[in-house]
Amino acid sequence: MSIFNGRRHAWMVLASILVLAGTAHGGPPLDLDDSEWVFPQALAKMKAKARGVGKLKIGGGQAIEMTLLPGNAWQADIDDTVQLQGTYVREGAAGTRLLLTLDATSAQTLQDLYALQVAAAAAARGVALDVAVTLAEARAMVGIKLRRKAASAIAKLKMQLKFTAVVSPASGSTTTGKIVSKVKGVSAPIPLIDIIDVVPAPAAK
Repeated sequence: MSIFNGRRHAWMVLASILVLAGTAHGGPPLDLDDSEWVFPQALAKMKAKARGVGKLKIGGGQAIEMTLLPGNAWQADIDDTVQLQGTYVREGAAGTRLLLTLDATSAQTLQDLYALQVAAAAAARGVALDVAVTLAEARAMVGIKLRRKAASAIAKLKMQLKFTAVVSPASGSTTTGKIVSKVKGVSAPIPLIDIIDVVPAPAAK
């Protein structure tokens, strides 16, 4: 690293710390537009229960890539197969708590996805089902944590989904059920400089 690059790096770190200190004391909010957050191993757990079918449990890790877009919009890719999107509202003095809402297309995507998962889990137990799912409640939050010493930031994702289900066994009468799904994950760190506005570094002489 040249002395000029070294000075620039030191300036960026110092600027990050100064702006972070200002944010912590009610300074300007962070600039989250176009920031990307990767959750390499978000843990998902699902519980389903229906009369006449019993209880089903599914769990596993999911890779989630989330982008915060201009206009308080967001989109997320799950395991490169499922895409969700919606809007968010920022809370807190520093704007580091984001409450997410899903759009109608994403709600339908989740309903189809969980209907397939419940049917597949039942089939693995030798029970054939037709499942229709309706999203009843969705709570999703992203909390952004600023790390002073590392001049970086991480995001923590929490999501809880509740569905009602209409279950039709191949043999037997149609019944209703409930599905609850929880997702938690911590993102890989990103440079703090990516989400704050700072004065440009002095030009090298």
